[in-house]
Amino acid sequence: MAGSVGDSSTNSKSVHKMLESQHTQIHVSFQTSMIMVEARFKGKILWYKLIRSILRNTMHFLADETNPVVGGGTYIYLSVIV
Repeated sequence: MAGSVGDSSTNSKSVHKMLESQHTQIHVSFQTSMIMVEARFKGKILWYKLIRSILRNTMHFLADETNPVVGGGTYIYLSVIV
């Protein structure tokens, strides 16, 4: 019985160390990706270009989906202004 208690204690410590290691790796990976994103879009110009690109792509998608939509004999067109 005493041997099995020692084994579970050792296993518990091993599992704890493994979980700490995984947590550290995830944390380091997350920090690295945050730094890369922050450096890439640090300037306002790059940020506005990103937002403009997203908005433009969204508007084109919506235009493709709704252009032309026939509703009750009328055509509804979505104009893309970007």
